[in-house]
Amino acid sequence: MSNLPKDSGVTPKTSIERSEGASVKCVSATHAILFESSDDRCSVCGERLEEEDEDGTEIRGRGLLVWTRGEERRYEEPQLCPSCASAIGVSALQRWEIEEDEG
Repeated sequence: MSNLPKDSGVTPKTSIERSEGASVKCVSATHAILFESSDDRCSVCGERLEEEDEDGTEIRGRGLLVWTRGEERRYEEPQLCPSCASAIGVSALQRWEIEEDEG
């Protein structure tokens, strides 16, 4: 039914009845999710991230988000699981090639 982790603080609702008779799926969240530490979860899919390997290497990816507000620049480096990091990286490379081909 839902890909949300059981301990995420989010309660999936099956449906809500509209006045026209059609049902709409929705999700409700508690305040616990706002204060949850996301250090050990992927920022995209919510999958738990593995600890370091025996040789000391991490099996994690990182993204880079940059945005501005007026004169202020903000940076965020969300942690990603290997599959999300690969998918985002490949998508970025494909878009880069498309823009180079277009001129």
